[in-house]
Amino acid sequence: MIFFLSTLAIFQCYILPGLLITNKLNGDLLFKIISTVIISLLFNFFLVTFLLALKLYSKEVLYIIFLFQILILFFLYKSENFKINFNLNLFFLIKVFVFSLIIFAFYKNTGNVFYSWDAVVSYNEWAIKFSTGEYPGGMVRPYLIPKIWSMIYLFSDNSNITLFTKFTTILFPSLILLMSLDEILFYKKIRDLIKLFLFCTFFFLKKNFILTGYVDIPLVALIYCFFYFYRRQATNLSAFTLFISFTIKMSAIFLLIYFLIYKNKYLIIKLLISLAFILYFIFLYYSKLNNFFIADIFNEMGQNNNFNLFSQLQHSTKLLFNSNLIFFLIFSIFGFFINNFTRSILIIYIIPGWLYWSLLLSYDDRNFLFLIPGLIIINSIVVEKLILKFFPMTEDYFCNFEKKIFISKIFKKNSKTIFLILSLIACSTLAVNDRYIIKYDKVKKNSMIGNNLMNLKLIELVENNRLNRDNFITDFQLIFYVPALKKYINWGNFLHKDLKNLYGFDYYLIYGHSPKIREVVKEKINNKKTEIILDINGFILAGPNYL
Repeated sequence: MIFFLSTLAIFQCYILPGLLITNKLNGDLLFKIISTVIISLLFNFFLVTFLLALKLYSKEVLYIIFLFQILILFFLYKSENFKINFNLNLFFLIKVFVFSLIIFAFYKNTGNVFYSWDAVVSYNEWAIKFSTGEYPGGMVRPYLIPKIWSMIYLFSDNSNITLFTKFTTILFPSLILLMSLDEILFYKKIRDLIKLFLFCTFFFLKKNFILTGYVDIPLVALIYCFFYFYRRQATNLSAFTLFISFTIKMSAIFLLIYFLIYKNKYLIIKLLISLAFILYFIFLYYSKLNNFFIADIFNEMGQNNNFNLFSQLQHSTKLLFNSNLIFFLIFSIFGFFINNFTRSILIIYIIPGWLYWSLLLSYDDRNFLFLIPGLIIINSIVVEKLILKFFPMTEDYFCNFEKKIFISKIFKKNSKTIFLILSLIACSTLAVNDRYIIKYDKVKKNSMIGNNLMNLKLIELVENNRLNRDNFITDFQLIFYVPALKKYINWGNFLHKDLKNLYGFDYYLIYGHSPKIREVVKEKINNKKTEIILDINGFILAGPNYL
């Protein structure tokens, strides 16, 4: 039942609400798919927000809303002709490449759970909290992704299973690939092919990050989606996307500034989106407005202590070099010499955003990623200009390379047939046993959260009655989310500040967040009271030498 309900929940989160509207939109299939996801995200964000405010956020209410949408969808969809081309050309090969990447990513991401810091202790925990009908306490952040995930937990009536929420992280990289593909097919420009290549390069550079469950990749996708809709002159959709990006991270403020300043058009829409942003900002931070910029920015990031402008810029530049993201930034400088569009992105969006990240958020390069779509757009235009300058016939060749090997076929899609097929697929998930899902989820968490070898050793110590909450301490936060250890250790074992008498413990798991714990362990090793049991990939487990 968990598999079945989670499947329905994913359909509700990312597809169903959008289908009610996109059927009436003009555009090709890819455009409608992208629009469907965006509209669904916007609808579900407001749905969860309102239901929480009204104290009506429950699985029963969600089921009723879901069934109501299904009925509407059934009567809305009519029979249409659907054309599929089997022509061997460059564009067909690009399609195959893009969909192969998506299928491979789906394969790699299937059956995994959250295992990275913020994905486990923040975003997923917030989602679980929302699924209980309450807002998370502590640090205030935009909550789009946790609210969407909470629907999956509430729908399935099980917040312990993270397999399905983790699976949905593939959606946003896939959305980027589909937008790139659609622009190639629609505009037939060299720049769009280059853009696809640059996004693939970005995915390769961040291959160990993009599917971890952090919200930075969804933000990248939505910012690119804004430019995608803006280019297609779908202004309403670009405004929707802009608002959704606020609900992921406040870094999207620079995108709002760009939207308001660039071109003197769409005045009414600009006023409405500005009002929406102000209201959302007040709703989110109303309790902290008096000291927002001090308390929630400088203090949170630790930048008010020994702050130095030159050292911050030096540190941020070094971080970009180490991650190879610096090349996206350096090459974009040539955008000053291309046209007003590239200059406007640089002046209004990229440069202020880069300074904001460098001075306030450069403790991690992931906070820089909201600039990646703009940088890739600029770089693709720059490279296109260079190619066409030296090889002016390239674009004609790009557009006309074609060799037909199959004739086009026309299929007739019927709403009843589609609903029957989807129903059969959904019902087939009922065959998956809940016990198997629960067991598999636990096994994955035990192996993926933290370090597998370290977890196995800790479990062994627990089973031998040598490790418990009274004799164990760590500065590694994620260990408390390992299912096999939850009964034996608790948050009281987490050293987030140097406030405890560290000498009173037998076992120490060190990851590096507290230097004092290392000093104590080193002293106990010198006194031959403790020894290193395991030293793996930055993890150190120390304990009594009789082991």
